[in-house]
Amino acid sequence: MKKIVIAATLALVSACSTLPDSIKGPFARSSHGATASDAVDQGSTASPYPAETDQGIFAAPLHAEDDVSQPVILVAKPELQDPAYAHTVVVVAPLGGDQHIGFIVNRPTEVTLGKLFPDDGPSQKVAEPVYLGGPYKPELIFALVKRATSPGGKSLAVLPGLYAAVDEKTVDTIIRADARMARFVAGFVAWQEGELHDEIEAGAWYVLAPDPQLVLDRPAESLWQDLVHRSQAAQNAI
Repeated sequence: MKKIVIAATLALVSACSTLPDSIKGPFARSSHGATASDAVDQGSTASPYPAETDQGIFAAPLHAEDDVSQPVILVAKPELQDPAYAHTVVVVAPLGGDQHIGFIVNRPTEVTLGKLFPDDGPSQKVAEPVYLGGPYKPELIFALVKRATSPGGKSLAVLPGLYAAVDEKTVDTIIRADARMARFVAGFVAWQEGELHDEIEAGAWYVLAPDPQLVLDRPAESLWQDLVHRSQAAQNAI
């Protein structure tokens, strides 16, 4: 994953001119000062999988069911050791042009919205921790919210029934009115053209169907292990 430099007032990936207009414009809340990433060691931002070995441990082919032209859930394989992505579960949406954006959903921090925004009353009422959504722009807070329809504003459908609110006004509205149905994440993961295909071919990720209940209705602490077991069982059954 190459680092994609973005500005807080531009699109999610400013270097990619093909991003849809729905996610261009002002970004989500910016936490000036402490960030959620302060509580988590992000590790390297290099490619999240080691080089292929002589034994071919990462030589798994890209199967037809590993179609990333639609939303998917990625589960890091046990062999993936980069600390930025090891043991992660990521919800991923395509952006067009074979580019993708994702949010890690199983890395809670010790930081709450109340700590990030001490002068904001509604933020003080959100007891759940902020999650580290990815290594890029961790000073920006996004809201992943389970809804049948878009929460409005500059929101992106990440999975069926799961939206990412990416502008400050919509995130604020969710904090005030819909926080119990949301997970607040700091930062995101991004893939430039063809990168996600390459990583799957290299064997970095299990690819699962886009079921939001699979990732948001289970304890974050055991989510990765549960989905690895599920993925391995499905693979062995083939």
